[in-house]
Amino acid sequence: MTMALWLGSLVPFYGVTLWGVYRGGRTRNDHLMAFVVTGCFGVYGLLGAGALLAWQARWPVLVGLGLGAALLAPPFVMLARRRDPGRGLGWWLMLASQPAYAFAFWGGCVLGIWLVSTLATGAASFWPGPWLWVALALALWGSVWGLALGQRVLRLRVEVPRARGPGLRLLQLSDIHFGPGFPLWKLRALCDQAAALAPDLVLITGDLVGPFSDSPGEHDGLVETLAALPAPVLFCPGNHDMPRWRTLGPELRAGGVTVLEDETVCLDVAGERVWVLGVGFPWGRARVPAAEVIRGAVPPDDASLRLVLSHGPAVLDHLSADSADMGFAGHTHGGPVSLGMLGLPVSILRLTASHDKGLHHRGGVWHYVHSGNWLIGMPPRIGTAPEIVVVEVVPSAGPAHSCC
Repeated sequence: MTMALWLGSLVPFYGVTLWGVYRGGRTRNDHLMAFVVTGCFGVYGLLGAGALLAWQARWPVLVGLGLGAALLAPPFVMLARRRDPGRGLGWWLMLASQPAYAFAFWGGCVLGIWLVSTLATGAASFWPGPWLWVALALALWGSVWGLALGQRVLRLRVEVPRARGPGLRLLQLSDIHFGPGFPLWKLRALCDQAAALAPDLVLITGDLVGPFSDSPGEHDGLVETLAALPAPVLFCPGNHDMPRWRTLGPELRAGGVTVLEDETVCLDVAGERVWVLGVGFPWGRARVPAAEVIRGAVPPDDASLRLVLSHGPAVLDHLSADSADMGFAGHTHGGPVSLGMLGLPVSILRLTASHDKGLHHRGGVWHYVHSGNWLIGMPPRIGTAPEIVVVEVVPSAGPAHSCC
């Protein structure tokens, strides 16, 4: 009876969350979140059932697991209601959901390891007991660490042989996901912080808007805030921009943002002749392959700095020293599960030898993969912090860089 009551208590929260997923989402991309939600509820359900079977069902255990499961719902309720949460209760519930989702991830990892170990001894159990304190500590620390850092500023100095000016300052933003998880007040704070860094160019590498963001009026204030930045803003679209591109693209162009979707632009900035190619994202439509776009975009001979913007970092592998000096990308969200919160440069993507984040030098071209500016929302970023990247480009006789 107690088991049925426990599992039954999760059903309303699960139902409300799925309602938010399908009521708020308009695309398959949005509805992929249903799998994440189901997995997270599954972890809480198995842990509660395991506690009962192991006679560990103290009320604090079940109440704590029930509270964690309940906190999975608010982000999707907010998304379905399509309201800016401001700084009120809705925003605080969004914040509280992040450690709840992070605990589902780390708790699931602990539970999986525990199951393997107990099956090896012939005594399967769904209750890892004290090992869950490790999952709870990682979930809480990762959430607090990311929020406490805020939008950290990462400063890089990159030497480019072709550069001829005294130093061009590029500022990269990415994966802002404007919406309930990154409301207008946060966007304004981000842009104020960016403006204070006095950039010569602002580069935004996709996913300007978030999932569940395609209704009229949901982008109010977005373009105006970007247009107020004291430098030219260059933008290439990402996967979350594409489902609402018919309206978002014209809005950005009309507001003065330079949108580059398989397009190039030349700018004279801070003593440099800057050529920029923005590669489009192939989400939901047939497009010319990125390699062909790059081959077909020939920089002018007088360009002293050649930049390529892409949302997906794999595009940067098509760059060569003949086509670009530096490429910028995002999309990875820094891993998105990372041990950066413990000072370790390890993420899920890095374990698979993929681009995850940071500065690299490949084939004579500098690559920077941005960890993103968005922090609160779905799927959650776990153990990685948002960043504002400032790259100072200076002339040199060979490739070198330093950062601080």
